[in-house]
Amino acid sequence: MAYAALLSLTHVLDQTLNRDYQYLILGEKQQIASLLEKISFLQDFLDNSSQKSIKAVECLESQIRDAAYKAEDIIESHMTDRVHEESASHRHESFVTFFHKLEEVIEEIDSIRKRLEKIEDESNSQDQQQQRSTIPVGSSRIAPSGMSTVVGFDDDLLEIKTRLTRGSDDLQTVALVGMGGIGKTTVAQKVYDDTFIKYHFDTCAWVTVSQNYNVQEILLGLLDCIKRLSKEMHNESIEKLLELLYKTLKGRRYLIVIDDVWDTEFWDNARLKFVFPNDNNGSRIMLTTREEKVAFFCQFLSPSA
Repeated sequence: MAYAALLSLTHVLDQTLNRDYQYLILGEKQQIASLLEKISFLQDFLDNSSQKSIKAVECLESQIRDAAYKAEDIIESHMTDRVHEESASHRHESFVTFFHKLEEVIEEIDSIRKRLEKIEDESNSQDQQQQRSTIPVGSSRIAPSGMSTVVGFDDDLLEIKTRLTRGSDDLQTVALVGMGGIGKTTVAQKVYDDTFIKYHFDTCAWVTVSQNYNVQEILLGLLDCIKRLSKEMHNESIEKLLELLYKTLKGRRYLIVIDDVWDTEFWDNARLKFVFPNDNNGSRIMLTTREEKVAFFCQFLSPSA
């Protein structure tokens, strides 16, 4: 029931943020986005807790459910009121009431999140010896600032999303590394499709490379995720497509996912080393690869300013 309540609330939040509500002001959007981020953690945790059989979570499920329903009622009621408000004074009064009510729920959910994190830490310490050691699983290795981050593919989705949405504003790379067939692409896809990720980044694009790739198709694939391509664009030179991709991304906070990179030569062959602008706005590149050397090579990329 708790998970279903969170799904329902996520749907309401997603609709509220993505629809063209002329009555929704910036402060309200920021609050709703903050709530969306926090319940995303709860959803991920409930997904994982069922697999870990964490019984301690059961006592918190009713609190999660009640908080989710309460938040949903507050938002839906507020949006209905907003449509019928006529004067600026009424709008201001409505916003203040909405702000305080939703802030109480956010604090309540944040308190639940902290308790769940404590439960997870205790569970991880008990299960630590059962984790695989071939590739660091259930942990992440964080390179120094400006370098790529290599994340174990069994890490919580929350950890990956945190790497993508927090930290330095410099353009950075998050790499999911491991043998073929172990779920790297599935994890990346789940993160890519996450509602909060879609809200956080202005632009998201995904391309799969594989062992045999065509540079023109890769560039067209990235551009096709961002804008509508004309027939003429499919006949453009690689140089023109590189220029168009750079100009399209310039000034935007973007997430680029490059799936299934096999070797370090790809970056030179595809000429992508200088095509991703670094506007110091928190843009990220996420890649999946079988080779750790591919991930670490990313630290030598020279993003364009």
